[in-house]
Amino acid sequence: MDRDIPQPLPRSIRPWPAVALAAALLVPVLSEAAGLFGWTYAPRSNAFFAGLIAALTLVAALLTKRDGGIVSRACAMLVLPASVAAWVSLVPATRWLDVCTLISFAAGWALFVRVRGRLAVKVPLGVLWAALTGILGLFLIIALTEPFGTVETKAYISPDGRYEVSVIEVDEGALGGSASIEAQEIAARVPLLLGEFRKKPEILFYGEWHEFEGELTWLDDSRFEIDGKMYDLP
Repeated sequence: MDRDIPQPLPRSIRPWPAVALAAALLVPVLSEAAGLFGWTYAPRSNAFFAGLIAALTLVAALLTKRDGGIVSRACAMLVLPASVAAWVSLVPATRWLDVCTLISFAAGWALFVRVRGRLAVKVPLGVLWAALTGILGLFLIIALTEPFGTVETKAYISPDGRYEVSVIEVDEGALGGSASIEAQEIAARVPLLLGEFRKKPEILFYGEWHEFEGELTWLDDSRFEIDGKMYDLP
């Protein structure tokens, strides 16, 4: 009895570049789509997601062949800008995120250089990608060697459990910084894949860094106080 012999995937659908591209674009695409309806999309863990993108991009760079099919080559050429979009979406920035992004950039460049393509397409794209990743790559290296910013977030749940209020202070070193208060309805969250859709938070206050010295104190279910100033939930 003849046995079916597994056939290799056609060159046009080698999966790794497409998988890496899909992972890098997941958060940016879902965030933009949710933004049309006043929502946003956020991973449950930025650190995990950044590591996943870096790992998949690295695997794609190691396993993708130069003469793959047109779909595989097109995906390979787009992994690099997709990594940039992912970095922009995964905020706030951390050392781990910056390291993973640099790995994604390096693997993305390896993919771009390795795959075969028309010079009329690859040269303009190469110049554009070089300008984009050159500036961001320099920024990431500086951020790793000389950290110039920290983000401190304190979360407080309203007495009725309906809202989460976040007090956020951003220290930007010599550039100063900022302080803000955001309120978000806890029930307005819908889990999907490795993250969740959230209704965009209401910004109750935005000002200078070190604006807040005391802790948040709840007055009732819809009002709270910081440093003697009262705020109302939306």
